[in-house]
Amino acid sequence: MPCEMITLQLGQCGNQ
Repeated sequence: MPCEMITLQLGQCGNQ
């Protein structure tokens, strides 16, 4: 699972 998509949903993978 790419952190890029998870960031938009959870926002706990990265700030980019």
